[in-house]
Amino acid sequence: MQNLRQAIGSDTRLGIVVKSDA
Repeated sequence: MQNLRQAIGSDTRLGIVVKSDA
């Protein structure tokens, strides 16, 4: 999942979702 976080981290919208989920 770390790979997804790095790819998603590049996107602001998804980045927010990841932080919220974590």
